[in-house]
Amino acid sequence: MIELIIYSFPTAHADSEPAFQALKRMLSCPQMSDLGNGFSLSTAPDLLPKTVFQLDDASSTIRIILKDGSSEKHLPQSLFSNNKHEGQLISFLDAEKELAGKIIAIDHTGIVTPSIDTIASEWTDTVNGLALHTALYDYPQSAEYDPQTSRWLFVVPSIENEDLNSSQNERLRQPKFELVWDTDAFNTTVLQIDMETRLTRDEIEAAFPTSYELPGLGGLFRSVNVASPWAGIAFVRLDLRYPGGSLVNDWNSAKWLTNNGERVRKNGSQATLPDGGKITNC
Repeated sequence: MIELIIYSFPTAHADSEPAFQALKRMLSCPQMSDLGNGFSLSTAPDLLPKTVFQLDDASSTIRIILKDGSSEKHLPQSLFSNNKHEGQLISFLDAEKELAGKIIAIDHTGIVTPSIDTIASEWTDTVNGLALHTALYDYPQSAEYDPQTSRWLFVVPSIENEDLNSSQNERLRQPKFELVWDTDAFNTTVLQIDMETRLTRDEIEAAFPTSYELPGLGGLFRSVNVASPWAGIAFVRLDLRYPGGSLVNDWNSAKWLTNNGERVRKNGSQATLPDGGKITNC
């Protein structure tokens, strides 16, 4: 079973460490444990995988490492792109200024892969590896999600061989990890961080005039794009959720996802990209 999903941020760029420290301060919440050169995020010690963010002197580009005991596997480099984002971006310092102390929990992190550049066979290998060693679920087909043009796959923190649909196992399961391939992403890699905040919709819009709503999801959160000093990702997208009612709900417990989504198995349909990964609408 995969124990850690590690985001390893290179220190090569002069702005890397200040941005990382601002990110760390911004995400401070009860889930966080300090690791010296980084931090981990976890709801409970028995749920795996945990999520780790760390600085890395040995690499020139961002890496995502899947660690199982003493063995490690890196996500393929075709999932990362140095292509630039043309839209408006804010700085990590500006994001920290508005968000520090206002984060309740990190719901999930993940990447949106560059759909044009992703190698279909490497996508298959990645999905199969996650399917074999984590509780991996496909987001339910819905108005906002069309598996004919997208893949939204979630790793749910769990205990090995746990029955996630048992009512006795309903608990916080954060942060999840999301792997996305989407024809609308085109040629950039996005690091996404989805978090529960204490801010209302109006407060987020006022704090971040450049924030926006993703199609079909505006009732849940607004998003803001942050400039990345790290090679391999075009920008960091912060998905800022509005305050919820109860501490444990159908989403942060993954109950809705596991009840309505499909468990991904090795060589399932999710391991194959639509049309072999070819983009037909650009």
